[in-house]
Amino acid sequence: LEYYFDGEGGISVSAFYKRIKNPIFATTALNQSGTYGGVAVTNSTVNSFGNGTEAHVQGVEFAIQKPFTFLPSPLDGFGVNANLTLSSSDLKVPGRTVKTPLVGQAGTIASGQLYYEKYGISARVAVSYRDAYLDTDGGLNSADPTGLTDGYFGKITTIDARIGYRPVKYMEVFVEGTNLTDAQDYYYFATPARFREVEKYGRSMRVGLSLNY
Repeated sequence: LEYYFDGEGGISVSAFYKRIKNPIFATTALNQSGTYGGVAVTNSTVNSFGNGTEAHVQGVEFAIQKPFTFLPSPLDGFGVNANLTLSSSDLKVPGRTVKTPLVGQAGTIASGQLYYEKYGISARVAVSYRDAYLDTDGGLNSADPTGLTDGYFGKITTIDARIGYRPVKYMEVFVEGTNLTDAQDYYYFATPARFREVEKYGRSMRVGLSLNY
């Protein structure tokens, strides 16, 4: 469904459903001993791939774009863009009595952006959110029927910003930053209480001059 506002911008809502046969998923089996691909290992972590019986994913998506042209100048240069995806999924893994989420499928993904475009100024602040998601199943077939060694990336929120100015049509001076809050990606087994590692990317800042001919 789509609805367009008077002037510019609009809002949309959509739903989706997918059924996947023989889905491929990554597996991680801990403390394994045996021969894998002709290589003998003892008490090792074995990363591999497996096929599930089937998987399902369904959800809804929302999007809105709205420039604030109804405001008096100079505020009429403001506007917003926002997106939201809500989904649920299940994956049937051989050797397990319970279903797990689909690998790589976050339940909630959202982003919002406040921007300003006028008088040669181009500025935006964007916030993005990603829910926790399953990264690897804890074992191939019945290696881990409980799911206690399933690996997850935790939820994360990031903030980016950019401001640029065009003194003339063909030139822009800008400064931008990504991950301004220094958000970190957490990895855990089954529940956040079983923490494994943290991935830290840090902030990134850039100042530049662009020319267009």
